Amino acid sequence: MLLFQYHVANNGGFNPDFYPFSHWRKERRAFFNIFSLLFNFGKETSTNFFLFMFSAFRTILKMEWIHSPIKKLFLYFFLLGLIQFLPSLSFSQTTCNFIWATWTNQGTTNNATATLNANGQTINMNMTANYNFGFTPSIFSYGSFSGFPFPPPNTLVPRTDWAAGPGGQTTMCFSTSVANPVLLLSSIGNPSTPVTLTFSMPYVVLYNGGGCTFTTTTSILGQEGYCIIEFPGTFTCVTINSSTPEYYSNLTWGIRNPLTAGFTFSNVCQGDSMSFSSATSSINLPSIITGYDWNFGDGTTSVVADPTHLYSLPGNYNVRLVVISSNGCNDTLIQSVTVYSNPVVNLGPDVNICQGNAANLNAGNPGSTYLWSTGSGLQQISPTTAGSYSVLVTSVNNCIGRDTIQVNVNPYPVVNLGPDVALCQ
Repeated sequence: MLLFQYHVANNGGFNPDFYPFSHWRKERRAFFNIFSLLFNFGKETSTNFFLFMFSAFRTILKMEWIHSPIKKLFLYFFLLGLIQFLPSLSFSQTTCNFIWATWTNQGTTNNATATLNANGQTINMNMTANYNFGFTPSIFSYGSFSGFPFPPPNTLVPRTDWAAGPGGQTTMCFSTSVANPVLLLSSIGNPSTPVTLTFSMPYVVLYNGGGCTFTTTTSILGQEGYCIIEFPGTFTCVTINSSTPEYYSNLTWGIRNPLTAGFTFSNVCQGDSMSFSSATSSINLPSIITGYDWNFGDGTTSVVADPTHLYSLPGNYNVRLVVISSNGCNDTLIQSVTVYSNPVVNLGPDVNICQGNAANLNAGNPGSTYLWSTGSGLQQISPTTAGSYSVLVTSVNNCIGRDTIQVNVNPYPVVNLGPDVALCQ
């Protein structure tokens, strides 16, 4: 109704020849697609930002009436929403492909198997339903996913008509826990028979090729819908609940397999080498790491897995590690490390005192711990005897400083004026 009133107000009344009802229906559908994208963008991680941008522009540009005032309104709302979200973006430095299931034609069944092959290891999959489903040799309207950077191969996938009606359940289980499983849905419902799917886990939208309305974080309304969603978290099984039979939909599953770069270290004192240990992991099956690229923040680099590095000066340094895996994934992690200054201990020049007096020796560096050669643990000592005195000072960062001083004791001079003297007047 909002779009209808906008059109009437800006075109001197409703003219069915200028703006046929079929056009109105298509633009109304595009309108809701745009706002569903904006709504879900707020829930997505920043790694999906460019997928969102592409999907939103693609949805707008697919509208057939380039010069219509309604399309200008769509663009206005899109840009307004984009400006709203831009300040909160932080971009991940992970890049990786998706890994999609491989299916075999198992005829009409309610229990089918598939495999995911990641880095030479296999995850077995089992799809069960309380109705029968079959397979198609390819994904229906595969071109609807052309805007997604890593679509599955256009090969055999399950075909389901959600035939159980109310109470329908379709469950996908993996032979091992997987992180962030991904579901592709093709041709869900149609304009005359919308299909609602409800999931056992919340999802985020990776891609909308049109026709999917993301009604809640756990349900989708499909009207000839094409979309890819992801279930954040680690799962063994995900269930799809359905209630409306239709002609058929295609679906398939995949996983992300990005690396998580990591390394451990301990801050050191000046003059000590810092050791770095790579702690890189893969969200799903282990990857074979084929490359390490370290930058220690002082102009030096390394390509070994667990390097050591000696910094010439104390201070804070940003250390960057880029890891690359055998399946083309890479991830970057930057952490700040600190090289602490050693305490500066200066007892001053050697001291000469007179016999019976005391020397005042002060190691400075308040808050540190002290160990004098006398056994004292105080910051200051006052020796009265000649000798060499040394101190070991340990700072709060466990860094060490030393100094030594010589104390000389001089005897008082002997003054002898001789015997008393008598004088005559």
